[in-house]
Amino acid sequence: MRRLPAVPLGTSSDPQDPDAQMSIDVFQPEGVRAEKVAVVIHGRNGNSDSPHMMKVVRPYLRRGYAVVSANLCASEWNGSAGTGADFTIGQHLRDARRVVQWTLDNAEDQGWRTDGLVLAGHSMGGYAVLRLAAEEFEGRIAHVLAVSTFTSGARQIEVRRALAPDGIEVLARECPRALDEWPTHDILALADRLTLPVGIVAGRGDMVTPPANCKELFDLLPDGICYLVMPEAQHCMEGETSEAVIEAALVVLDQTRRESPAA
Repeated sequence: MRRLPAVPLGTSSDPQDPDAQMSIDVFQPEGVRAEKVAVVIHGRNGNSDSPHMMKVVRPYLRRGYAVVSANLCASEWNGSAGTGADFTIGQHLRDARRVVQWTLDNAEDQGWRTDGLVLAGHSMGGYAVLRLAAEEFEGRIAHVLAVSTFTSGARQIEVRRALAPDGIEVLARECPRALDEWPTHDILALADRLTLPVGIVAGRGDMVTPPANCKELFDLLPDGICYLVMPEAQHCMEGETSEAVIEAALVVLDQTRRESPAA
């Protein structure tokens, strides 16, 4: 694996500014000139190269993809604009859109094919890439892999309420806009627009985005290709087998892409 120098994007220190400062990391497979490219989006309070996100990045690298993995705004764990308390799903979606557009705009210079762009995301990042594939980039994405994905604000608030007696109060302190903003987001309502191959991977012990919620989305998809469960994982792909499960889903998605008449 080769990691290229980080690419700065945006200049504003305000995480809600459309030009908010963030950075993009590009990973290249070792010894291969990658023509395929995957955009990988982290979740809330994430960063591009955290140990759990590398479990998503590495399978793409092993299969010959270049990987674009950004440090999105409003996180405690990267140097981009804002802190965790500034987080909104709308901002996360906006920043994921900026990363996909940067990838398309720079593909020719990097030697990447844009007709086979794929998206992957974890948690809130999974929601973001699903939304982008269903809306702005509809028809331009070869497949989506969503890992432990957020599905709807209503489901997420239900989960928080069930996790602990003070779960809602804790969420309100961590993320002050969540109770008002999160319920306006729901990928279940857009599932019928996801007409491309989609794979979903869930963690058996995940209490944040439970397998039942992930499976609910999968069952609504017009072209759900595979639904796999990481047996050791909670929310952040814990366990020695989780990366292999993620790669198994990618293998199925790649095979589907090759067999597609449009490929």
